[in-house]
Amino acid sequence: MNRRVKALLLFMVSILFLWSCRPATEKQTLIDAEWLIGTWKGVIEPSKVFYEKWSREGDTVFVNTNYHLENGDSIVGGRSKIALRNGKVYYINGLKDSSEVTWLATSFSPSKMVFENGGVKQYKTIVFELTEQNDWLARLVREKDTVHYSLSRVN
Repeated sequence: MNRRVKALLLFMVSILFLWSCRPATEKQTLIDAEWLIGTWKGVIEPSKVFYEKWSREGDTVFVNTNYHLENGDSIVGGRSKIALRNGKVYYINGLKDSSEVTWLATSFSPSKMVFENGGVKQYKTIVFELTEQNDWLARLVREKDTVHYSLSRVN
């Protein structure tokens, strides 16, 4: 083989090798989070019912509106999203202002998502887990305690 062909072949093999060595947590889609799409009903205490409505906003963003019902009206309590940016998945709380707080996905599979941000006073770790019964278990880990709640699919 001549020198140019060898150099080109070596270059192509190097690119393939580097591509195959990328981190396993790198994602190209949010398909593992598809189960979130829809409306979920959660109960914190017997009298505190809330809802989370997840919708798709393109291929790389899922948007959530958290609300509760009060006298027949929907009262929005918060907004968040799961976004794919540069091959990494983030949970982002606060959509419209500059005070967004982000957690990086350290584990992201079809049945469990773990997001972490040790530098915030809020929750250090957020875990979303889909059960075999199609319920959603959420765990919000703070420095001194953990909040647990479960949600059931409404639609």
